[in-house]
Amino acid sequence: MKTNSSFKKSVFLFGFFLFISGLVRFIGAFDFNTFIPNESVALTYILLGNGLIIASGFLKPRINHKST
Repeated sequence: MKTNSSFKKSVFLFGFFLFISGLVRFIGAFDFNTFIPNESVALTYILLGNGLIIASGFLKPRINHKST
């Protein structure tokens, strides 16, 4: 069974939050938001969110080796 680390989950969730907030601003659901002032920042958040989501797939859980 594959287990995911908590760091991997937090990176994925942060990337998903950036992607969704950028996408919502880019398609016009929010007219003005102080967090995302214009469409170019929204596009940056979409790309950064996608990058973090993809990068979270490459993170592996830490393996603890017992020394004997």
